[in-house]
Amino acid sequence: MSSDGHVAQCVREADIAWHAGNWDCNTRSIGIEHEGWVDQPSYFTDAMYERSARLTAAICARYGIPKDRAHIIGHHEVRGSDHTDPGRHWDWKRYMRLVGNFA
Repeated sequence: MSSDGHVAQCVREADIAWHAGNWDCNTRSIGIEHEGWVDQPSYFTDAMYERSARLTAAICARYGIPKDRAHIIGHHEVRGSDHTDPGRHWDWKRYMRLVGNFA
């Protein structure tokens, strides 16, 4: 997911991607990578939030995943991972509100 809202799919949803830094999590999740650096909030644009939220909502609908923070997490929340993204500048309240707005 780029700052301008462009989506580039690198791995099919049916395949396993190494994205979360934890093999168990990788085998049962779909990762959405966002362009940028955790300490540079300028990467997190309206276009990125909206397009990412729309994509997340569609994935949730397709697989029956609840649209809540227990099921939509950041890489930094994966146990055994050394990832720090999306970081403190990511507005989770805004993002989850947007996810909830899309069917």
